[in-house]
Amino acid sequence: MCGFVGKFGFPDDGIIEAGKTIYHRGPDMNNFTKGVDWSVAFHRLSILDLSIEGMQPFEYDNVKVFMNGEIYNYIELKERHVSEFTCRTGCDVEIIPFLYRKYGMNFLNHLNGMFSMVIIDEKMNKKYLVKDRYGKKPLYYFKSKKDLFFSSEIKALKFLKNPEVDLENVHINLISNFIIPPLTPYKGLFSLLPGHYLDCNNDKFEEINWYTPKIEDAKINEENIKKEFEKLVDDSIKFRLRSDVPLGIFLSGGLDSNFLLKKLISKNKKILALICNISDK
Repeated sequence: MCGFVGKFGFPDDGIIEAGKTIYHRGPDMNNFTKGVDWSVAFHRLSILDLSIEGMQPFEYDNVKVFMNGEIYNYIELKERHVSEFTCRTGCDVEIIPFLYRKYGMNFLNHLNGMFSMVIIDEKMNKKYLVKDRYGKKPLYYFKSKKDLFFSSEIKALKFLKNPEVDLENVHINLISNFIIPPLTPYKGLFSLLPGHYLDCNNDKFEEINWYTPKIEDAKINEENIKKEFEKLVDDSIKFRLRSDVPLGIFLSGGLDSNFLLKKLISKNKKILALICNISDK
């Protein structure tokens, strides 16, 4: 988990103070970066490449990227493009600016991960806010005249803009215990939809759906279904075990967490030892 707060518009030093409200998201490193018409405060929680070299933003050919989340298939992406791009760190975010420059916004279809990200293309004067396929990583925005404010948490935007409470949305939350994106409890403050990106170019803000899954019917016998399911689960666990810090698992007592724990124990004894140490304490 990392965190960012920023503005597309005339650089605003108030972003630094707003960033302090979400310091808890990334206590390992922090910085403030700005350009001609943008500014971002970023707080890093180090997971891959714990050195200062892993600090964001990452840049390639005048493309800057800030990201909260994790790209699970970053090793495969680096290997696939090794003849075109040389990585200098072990961070999963480093290859993102290169992929954007090579594929445009279609690069998102090459990613396996959970993320919210800020893309600033200074060469083409383009800016984007992006959310992963299922919206696992938060990203909120507030439009003010020609400027756009954005953050990983609402509290940073409240610090900057003090938005008015939307009573209708609050009622929705009280009735359903949930507010469906893009709604939030505040007027004019929105949550970016899952599988969408916000095109913030030429004073226009257009939300575009980049993830359109293709669902096809297929006849598969029960044994093959079981084998394919096992393979998918094993692959997903393998990707998520990539880390330069110790790993743990939260047990809720439900079917899913216990199933994953069994898989982890069968494949990696260190995971079991870690869980035992935590439980002892």
